[in-house]
Amino acid sequence: MIDICICEDDDIYARKVEKFIYEHYDDVAVHICDDKTMNFDTEYDLYILDIELNQKDGFELSKDIIHRYPNAYMIVLSSHDEYVKKGYFYKMKSFVSKGFFNEEFRFAMDRAMEVLHKQKAVIEVRSSGLSKVIRITDIDYIQSDCHYLMLGVGLDSYRVRMSSSEFEEKYPNNSFICTIRGQYVNVNSILSVDKNRVQLKNNHWVDLSRLNYKKVKKAYVDHTISNM
Repeated sequence: MIDICICEDDDIYARKVEKFIYEHYDDVAVHICDDKTMNFDTEYDLYILDIELNQKDGFELSKDIIHRYPNAYMIVLSSHDEYVKKGYFYKMKSFVSKGFFNEEFRFAMDRAMEVLHKQKAVIEVRSSGLSKVIRITDIDYIQSDCHYLMLGVGLDSYRVRMSSSEFEEKYPNNSFICTIRGQYVNVNSILSVDKNRVQLKNNHWVDLSRLNYKKVKKAYVDHTISNM
């Protein structure tokens, strides 16, 4: 289930957005509010924010959301195209012009849903004889070992019976990039890239081949810039 919050002071327009979402996407729950009634104690997967609200504008609201939920995914709606650049400064993932809603909103939502479904994907592992569920996006690196995969998550590692091709088919995620044959790292987990190795945010080092250096370096730089 993807939980979506529409923050819009025009109830008729909010219902239009809600109707569009329910008509085009499955397994979603839509909540409508304005800046005065938003419940900050509830975390949503996706925030769709109008800029011109009652007491706060959408940018002020986004700062409050990011303060509580740093990884919040936000789409901004506005009739003022001059706010586009400012929207990206406030970590908005997409800007939708109300004047071109039908053309732009579907694209923004498709992009958001793809990202959010990846974030929701989980895999079951076993640790000390007990089953445990981990999110795919929490995996720092993957090491192939014959018919098994070693999944590195923080300071822990888990061995699952699955080939790398089976993993890719079941959990398509372009955040993982090959460093050497049979080994993949999550671009979100990279701290630095050297000529022959990659440092992860948990201070774990993995090998990097000369063949894959430029590709990994570019992915890391592009990811860093996109999150500035």
